[in-house]
Amino acid sequence: MFILSKHSHQNPALESLTVSNETANFKVRIYPNLGASLQEFIKDNIEIINGITNDEAGLETYKNSYNSAWLFPFPNRISNGNYTFENKNYQLNINEEALHNALHGFICHKQFKLMEEKTTKHSVFLRFKHTYLGALAGYPFPFELEISYRIALSNIEMTIEAKNTGDSKMPFGMGWHPYFKSNKLSESVLNLDGFAQYEVNDNMIPTKEIKLAHQLPLRLRETFLDDCFISKTATISYKTRNYNLKIEFEPASNKNFIQCYTPPTRDSIAIEPMTCAPDVFNNGHGLLTLKPNETYRWNISMSI
Repeated sequence: MFILSKHSHQNPALESLTVSNETANFKVRIYPNLGASLQEFIKDNIEIINGITNDEAGLETYKNSYNSAWLFPFPNRISNGNYTFENKNYQLNINEEALHNALHGFICHKQFKLMEEKTTKHSVFLRFKHTYLGALAGYPFPFELEISYRIALSNIEMTIEAKNTGDSKMPFGMGWHPYFKSNKLSESVLNLDGFAQYEVNDNMIPTKEIKLAHQLPLRLRETFLDDCFISKTATISYKTRNYNLKIEFEPASNKNFIQCYTPPTRDSIAIEPMTCAPDVFNNGHGLLTLKPNETYRWNISMSI
């Protein structure tokens, strides 16, 4: 049986919801005021998601590492935070100062309101909503964003849905930034149907497509990754000593984009499905647009 619990905190950013099933040693924790991000996933007493701790140190971790953050209206980087759309130039806030880029959009710290909850014997459904009125000069395109989770013992299905509530066309991309734990990363294996990746400049901005620098499946060993793979299919597998993970996401174009990053701690890997390439507002690789009142929905499934 699933139990949905709500947890208050003296810092509203750390208020959370948990979904648990004690019989299955199963637990999921979501933070509505941290972009409705999924920060804990335990199954059979095995920690799968490398999320944040429920304290101020955890907030600092989230600020620096974007654990499980939803990335919108763009994932990854926009070079110099600058882009032109429909013959008009825009300047985003530079939040990656070392490389002088705009990084990972701006909804990951926003408050989301719980709009719907439904608990059954076999699953829990949660739907969250955030409304953006177009206040930032670098992105004056109003939208409504909904993030939903359907949580079951066998898998978690996630949907991010954007609606253009403005009166002009809106450019965007989407991504998800989870880290997955491994008690021995060197023995873990990553696999996807990659056929190319991006060469990047010193500021981590793509310059061209190149052949894969890694043979797939990739036993990680001591490999350092901070690469955007271009894949034929929207399926990823990741095998560790303790669990096997499969991520499937809905293709958004004729190419599928997957960013993978191994942090210096070597205790996890970030596997980031994206609808587009880094610097999408400038290179247009996978760029999506919405007309006024149009909606776009992107689905991701994660199974263990």
